[in-house]
Amino acid sequence: MVNRKNNEDLDLISDGSDEIRGIVRNLERNMGIAYGLNGKAYRIGAGVNMLILQIKFMQCVIETDQLPFEIRRNIDDTIDIVEGEMARYAELLPAFERLVFDGLALSPDLDLFHRVYSMHAIGQFRAAYEQLIGRGAAEIFNDFVVALRAEGKRSGVKRLMQSWRRNSSENSKRLKVYINTLHDRYAHLTVIRLDLRYRQAACRDIVQAKEWNAILRDRNIRERTALSQEEALDDYGDDLPRVDIITATEDWRHLKDNMRGKPSLFRNLAGYACSVEFSSTGGHYLHAALIFDGSEIMQHEWLGELIGGYWVELTGGRGYYHNCNRHASKFPGTGLISHHDIEKRRDLMHELMCLAKKDQFVRVKASPKSKTFMTGHLPGPLFGRPGRPRTRA
Repeated sequence: MVNRKNNEDLDLISDGSDEIRGIVRNLERNMGIAYGLNGKAYRIGAGVNMLILQIKFMQCVIETDQLPFEIRRNIDDTIDIVEGEMARYAELLPAFERLVFDGLALSPDLDLFHRVYSMHAIGQFRAAYEQLIGRGAAEIFNDFVVALRAEGKRSGVKRLMQSWRRNSSENSKRLKVYINTLHDRYAHLTVIRLDLRYRQAACRDIVQAKEWNAILRDRNIRERTALSQEEALDDYGDDLPRVDIITATEDWRHLKDNMRGKPSLFRNLAGYACSVEFSSTGGHYLHAALIFDGSEIMQHEWLGELIGGYWVELTGGRGYYHNCNRHASKFPGTGLISHHDIEKRRDLMHELMCLAKKDQFVRVKASPKSKTFMTGHLPGPLFGRPGRPRTRA
């Protein structure tokens, strides 16, 4: 529940489930969809929404001592099998096994699942296991969970997870302070969100989408095989039109450095958050949230178009853009946000937090140390000058 009595320091408050769903939804946009120049979306690859359940399954494995089934022997020598909370994941294990992504490394808990699954009878003899019912199936699934816990303890998975998530945690702390500071400084903020993409990675038509889909499915099989053998593919993405991270980060630096020299677009810019994203077919691109003084900027959709056009010009025609402000229902936290509008402030924080913590479960293999989430500098003190008067509409 949002504390409406203390909206001077708005926070993202949830049990974590909404945040996980948001992170996975963003991953689905990148790994399960290819986009055309006109914004048309083509479904490709394997869906990733099942990742939410795999994350929750591994949380149960690591954070509890539950077993999926309790097997009881009665006095008359009959057997009762009692399903626990984890039993519902039994039929999902084959789907979990397919959740590997070309070019992305998995977090230690998800990597643990795949390593143990490939070595355990439940994975090695999957077809036979799927035919089992009753006690046999229950015993194998229980043993799989025990094996996961034993290997997790041996490898120090909790310590590895803390190290893996350190960057996401630092990003989220910085973002929280930054956005709340901007709300404190300005009575109104106008937020423009843009996907800044590259023409070379745009999907031409359904025929090309099917070709890319076939490539991704083949690579998924190869990735799963390599993961089970603790090997690495060294040619990921060579047969897809992927943009490298250096190109994307240099183009962002060029855009950011030019903002001061383009007052017609950026005169009232208060701050920004930018995420370097990675898609299965197109490689790297940018998602930018540009935050303006809302008392000066009203026509946010129109300004988004102008900035998108400037991105095309800046990249010499290599780039194109998607103006999220024209689709506000799909991209909450855009447009004008009042200091007192708790719901829109919460939407903005949630959407940006999912970008700040995008590496919590997967991250790009080729650039684990590259900076992929940036914010502007905290605004300096007002030196006694009062901020904007905050009146409710």
